[in-house]
Parts: sequence; structure tokens; C-alpha cells
Amino acid sequence: MSADTGEFAVDTGVVRAEVVEGVVDARGVRYGARLDRADRGSALGPPTTAQSPPTAFPQTGGMLDGILGQALGELPQHEDSFSLRIQAPADSAGLPVLLFVHGGGFTTGSGESRWYDAHDLVRSGRIVLVTVGYRIGALGHLGGSGDADASAQPLRDLEVAARWVRDNIAAFGGDPANITIAGDSAGAWYAHALSVLPQTGGMFARTLLLSMPRLAPLSECDHEARRAAFEDALAPERFATAPVESILAAQRTTALNYRGAGFAFAPAAGPRMPGWLGEPKLSAARLHTSALLVVTTAEETAGFLRTQPAESFSREKLEDFVARSFSAPEAVLDHTAERESGYEQMVLATTLWQFRSVAYDLARSAAVPTSLMRLDVRSSLERALSPHCFTLPFVFGDRHAWRGAPMMEGVDRDTFECVRAAFRDAIVPFVRDGSGTAPVWRPESPRLLAVEGDGARVVAPGDLTVTAVTEGSVGRTGRKR
Repeated sequence: MSADTGEFAVDTGVVRAEVVEGVVDARGVRYGARLDRADRGSALGPPTTAQSPPTAFPQTGGMLDGILGQALGELPQHEDSFSLRIQAPADSAGLPVLLFVHGGGFTTGSGESRWYDAHDLVRSGRIVLVTVGYRIGALGHLGGSGDADASAQPLRDLEVAARWVRDNIAAFGGDPANITIAGDSAGAWYAHALSVLPQTGGMFARTLLLSMPRLAPLSECDHEARRAAFEDALAPERFATAPVESILAAQRTTALNYRGAGFAFAPAAGPRMPGWLGEPKLSAARLHTSALLVVTTAEETAGFLRTQPAESFSREKLEDFVARSFSAPEAVLDHTAERESGYEQMVLATTLWQFRSVAYDLARSAAVPTSLMRLDVRSSLERALSPHCFTLPFVFGDRHAWRGAPMMEGVDRDTFECVRAAFRDAIVPFVRDGSGTAPVWRPESPRLLAVEGDGARVVAPGDLTVTAVTEGSVGRTGRKR
């Protein structure tokens, strides 16, 4: 396959991109640079060059490598990976833009990964796709002053990237007034934050959330504990001067020993990261986009639980989790009894609390039209079921880009094409103008779009009653959420 080259003028110079079969693919497009190159936690200023070779921020293996594969390891790593990848139809103008924030548990991921190859999506859908990298792990959350507000640096990176896209995307055929902000997992958490925080009001037209978790910003106590643990693990070296290999080793040690709420390297609550971001019933009312589409899989937590020993799924542990997580535990236990094994019962209960109830809370509380989708297709990988991140190959639509991903085992060509088409029918019109095949949520008669191997259909949620799920969610300490 031969490729031509295109040139695109942006604020800081000229971006050069491959043009393959009518699709522009610009990689390593710079959106910012640290104002103080010697400070790992420095705020960003304008980039000093328009483009650089594509890289990923420093990271080690992720929790889901066993289902996703090793594609992230193909990219060189660098602490200065403030870049975008832009895919767009050639010779176009005024097209809707999808700005996508990668996930990875706040410690892994890259917008430059081949996972986001999407030439057919942008060509047939007539959209512009932008995938973005941002600081992750200890380098993202413990830099600068080291206080709670400094842990919001990844959010600040994304704000800078979004402004760059708004100011420059017209050069690639995008409409700066029609940007949908989207993300998966931790990236969905950030996309949600960008959709509700006042400093980004007016920047985005719509919001697309894939597998957004129930997660509050870390408390001041948990932040201080993880910072102290990290500093102990890094000693005698210091954050400002330690080699990146030492930073990553201390990060691994800290994550293994962390006993607080949420992820060890999630952002902490502070002036820029209010605690209500972890309360979807409250945050939904602050949405400043015009429409919301929330996507989950049927068994999100299987991706995390599948390698755990059998004793992790005993009846006693299931009852304990349900009692701590729901204020109507008997109803939830009755619901999980529909699954035969203790493993699948625990997967259902944890998925219900960590992911599906978030979608229901947002749908019930948002003041804008909101639609829900659920992927019901299962992987043939042992115990993977329909796991976290399983939506991504179908959303971006390039089967070859997911070579080596164990979760794609057993997904034949016909199934892949059918599921991809169902996602495209829902997402592309949503990105264009807020329409699509997923029904708008009606509290009096809730419906969602369920995607199966032979297509999509509109169904009732099927999770107890939506009221029982959303009003029954409680916190780790038993306090009503």
C-alpha cells in the first residue's frame, strides 16, 4: 500500500502526515511542552516544535495486559510525550471531531497506540479522530509541589490539549465548534471531568463515555499516604532527579502496598478536582455538553477478576461485598443468583456497582439527552466473558490493530463486522449531531441499546430495577452515595 504525504499548517509550524487511501494520519503532533524542562511537574506552555516522533509516557505493564496484549510496549517511551494523533479524511472541511482520552488505570496507555488505528472509521464516518497522551502514574500525580492539587496535572495536560485541538483542528478538516469529548475507563473519568468542570465550559458539544468507573478523587489522607509510601520506596533518590527507571520501580512498589480507596495513582481531591466528581448523581447536573452517550460491557470486572483464585469468589465474600456496596443487598444477591458460578456472581455484582450503576446514575440525573449502550458479546478467552476494554476494537474498527490481544480470540470475522457496524451506527451520528441508534433514556420507561453478536436491539436494562440499583449504591464505609 503506497502512501503520500500531506502538510498542515498549525500555530507552531508545519505538521507532516501520511495520506493513505484518502485518510490523513498525523502522528506525534505536539500540543504542549513543560515551561520548566527541569521540573517533572511543570505546567505546560506552547510546544516548541510542531511535531516529533510518536512516543508514550514512561510506564510498565498494565493490569489488563492479559486480555489486551502488548501493543503499548511497541512505542518508545519519553517524559515529553505531549502529543496527539490525528486521523481525518483527506481534503475535507467542517467535519465533526472525536477527541478521545485513553484509559489505563491512570498508569498506562498512549494516544499513539496502534489500537486506535481507525482509517475506515474516519473515512466512512466522515469524522476527524484525535487521540491524546497525557502524564500518567507517579510522573503525573506526584510532581510539582507534591500536594493534592499537583495530582491534577494530567487534567491540566488534557485541558491544554483540548485548547490546541480547538485552535488548530480546522487545518485537518475538523469543525472546532463540533468536538465530542470521549474516553475509555480512566480516560472516560477524565472525559467526564472535562464535561462538567467550569474551566472547560463551551469547549465540547457532546460527551461519549466508555466504561467509566465509579471512582472518587483520593482523599487528602490517602494522597498523603501514597506520597509518603512512594518517597520511601524511591529513597535515597529524589523525585526531581531520579532516573525514570527508579520512578517506575517505586511506583510499582507503592501500588502493590497501597491500602487506600481507589487507584494508588488516581488524582486526589483538591481545588481543581472537587470531590463531587466521584458522585455521578451530582456531577451529571453540571454537564455543559448537549448530549451524553454511556457505554458499558456486560461483565466489565471479569477483566480484573479472571486471574484471581477460586476462594476469592466464595459465598461469604460475595455477601460481604454486596452488604458493603448496596443498601438493598438481598435484592442484589437474588439478582446474582441467576449466574451459576461464584465467579460469575461476583463479576455481576462488582460490575453492577463499579460500572453499570454509574451509567444509570448519569442517565437518571443528567439534564441533557442521555443514551446507554451495553456490549453483550463474550470473548472465548477463558473467564474473560465481556470484559473491560472489549468495546475498543469495535469502536475504532480495525481488527488487525488488535492482533495479539487475547480477548479477541474466537471473535470471527462475521461477528466482528456485525458488532462494529452496530457501534458505528450508534456512535458516528452521535458525534455528528447527537443522534444515533441508542434510545434516549426515559425514567418512566428506561431502554438501552444492547449489542450482541448478530446486531443491536433496544431492550429494558434488566438489572433488578434501575431504581433499586442506583438508589442502592453505598460507599466503602456503608455511607449512602
